[in-house]
Amino acid sequence: MTLRILGHDYTVEARDDLHAFGKASLNYSKIYLDPDLINGQKISTLLHEAIEMMNAQLELNMSHSAICGIETGMYQFLTGNGVDLSPLEK
Repeated sequence: MTLRILGHDYTVEARDDLHAFGKASLNYSKIYLDPDLINGQKISTLLHEAIEMMNAQLELNMSHSAICGIETGMYQFLTGNGVDLSPLEK
């Protein structure tokens, strides 16, 4: 799967050696996800890593805790208002 973030394409790949739910690599234009994530975790992690990429590309210098908070809030806002994020799972 490929995601477009701020005009750049990022390949999403499963990796079981992350020691985290996900990881983003600006240098390699990749987002890595733990293959054992289930439904909501996968979408939530993709959203988190997308925010990480925006933070890096826009040089926002947000802390990791700020990114976690924004991801949680956006995930709840979108899913709580009926936005179907399931296409991000494919």
